[in-house]
Amino acid sequence: MKKAVIALLALCISLVAALALVGCGGSGPADKKADFIWFKVEVPEGVSVSNSAGDNANKAQLTFSNNDRIIPLWEKKMTAEEYLAQYEDRYSGAFKWETHDPVTYGDKTWLTGDYKHSGGTTTAFITGVNEGSVSIDVDNFDDHKAEVETVLNTIEFADNMGEAMKEAKEVKLTDIDLKR
Repeated sequence: MKKAVIALLALCISLVAALALVGCGGSGPADKKADFIWFKVEVPEGVSVSNSAGDNANKAQLTFSNNDRIIPLWEKKMTAEEYLAQYEDRYSGAFKWETHDPVTYGDKTWLTGDYKHSGGTTTAFITGVNEGSVSIDVDNFDDHKAEVETVLNTIEFADNMGEAMKEAKEVKLTDIDLKR
């Protein structure tokens, strides 16, 4: 009887330890994120990585089967508000830029707006990071809402964007594990 209680107690301790490791990053949701060096993100099913802007991680784009894209861009010298103003200047007029209310995904608040073009509508999500700001441009957001929301809810940016971008220039997109 004593041995059975000790064995059951050892099993319980092992289970608690395993759960603690998962909670501390041993294996859990964070492990599902692809690491592009300057950002980490969960890449949803049906989304692939495109090298249309270049073969290295600093130029990573995510692509849908219909060639609509999610394009992350880092602007090291502008705040999110300045970056949004640049979009407003660039896409007002013929592109019919519209600024929308900020939205929150995950732990980030994103300034938003969109513009029309021959391929549909591109929506810009812009947030501040430790060095400047990042925009995520999305072709035809409404067609890919669930996938884009997964990206926006799971994206993390490097603590030192300048160094991370330098390193990302040396990493081939083909070397990145999408962790699905």
